[in-house]
Amino acid sequence: MGRKEMLVGLVAVGLIGGLSAAATASAAAYGEQYTLTVNPGQVAPGGDVTIELKSQDPLSPGCDQATSPGFVAPIPLVLNSHTVHSGTGKVIAKPGTYTVTVSCSAVGSLAQTFTITGGATTTSPPPPTTAAPRPHVKPVGAPETGDGSMAG
Repeated sequence: MGRKEMLVGLVAVGLIGGLSAAATASAAAYGEQYTLTVNPGQVAPGGDVTIELKSQDPLSPGCDQATSPGFVAPIPLVLNSHTVHSGTGKVIAKPGTYTVTVSCSAVGSLAQTFTITGGATTTSPPPPTTAAPRPHVKPVGAPETGDGSMAG
């Protein structure tokens, strides 16, 4: 193989390798361009949360609601700016960690967790009550046991 053919072969391999790396980077960037946020991440039972879906590019239609077993009802997401959908809703009263899911036609499902705080309170039990000690009464005089005639 001559120098010219070897150089053409190396350039072709470099181009193919470069295309492969670009496709991988592009696919990774596509998956990372969407951010799902639940604010606050810890909320009191019955409180409000705001769901925000951000993108580096304009979002495609279909990202219209966030769902979770921790919500009273699905939270509608409204396009607030060129790249942000958001909405606010109420959480249920049962404490625990829940997953929020937003399904978009462009990226599939995105998920994030949040926590409803509360639960069993950790109060210490009241101290045990003890009965007041009975006063010790010392008898006055000799006990009345008789005259001793029965003694043996």
